[in-house]
Amino acid sequence: MLLNCDIGERGADNQVDLEIIRYIDIANIACGGHAGDKESVETFRKLALDNKITLCAHLSYPDKENFGRLSMKIPKNILAKSLLTQRKLLPEAKVVKLHGALYNDTAASPLLAAVAAQIIFDLGFKTAITLKPSPFSLECEKLGIKTLAEGFAERRFTIDPHSGFVKLLSREFPNAVIEDISEAISQCKILEEHFKSDTICVHSDSRIALPLIKEMRKLFPKIPHED
Repeated sequence: MLLNCDIGERGADNQVDLEIIRYIDIANIACGGHAGDKESVETFRKLALDNKITLCAHLSYPDKENFGRLSMKIPKNILAKSLLTQRKLLPEAKVVKLHGALYNDTAASPLLAAVAAQIIFDLGFKTAITLKPSPFSLECEKLGIKTLAEGFAERRFTIDPHSGFVKLLSREFPNAVIEDISEAISQCKILEEHFKSDTICVHSDSRIALPLIKEMRKLFPKIPHED
């Protein structure tokens, strides 16, 4: 099981992020849309490369004010321009993961999913980390973009009874975030055994992020990096 983490969202010198990166397989580096800047990207890019960790560009709606967690109605060309600007901070990344509202919106809207998938294809990404099945995963696969099915250690999720698509439980619900390590580990086991997740995410700003990722690493030994 590959462990991934949304990282670099709280500056280049965040001590939790600097510790977490030692335990993960994929670093989803914030590229300035919702958080992050040139300095933080370069810091975590270098750490990832030094530790043979896969680079992943973490792209979002251009909305630092709301940390990318609010849906935005923006024209296709404006979204494409923003994602290109973010992409330029981490040009060598072959893997992409959308963030926050953009992640959730593309997992729910077939129209937006098609738009976003075409943009990331045009930006040269080869792999996308996403919920599966979802409109976004299907659109990526149509374009030949490899998809990694993602589960979340400390976020609850639901399955739409009509479409069968997986979606995250909105943070508006009081039980959306798991704050007990043993409960999060139990969810990891379910994701591996029953949902066949390829990778599990921990949000670095979670209250239990660092101790949780250490326990997850014991459960899922590190896989040798492939160049």
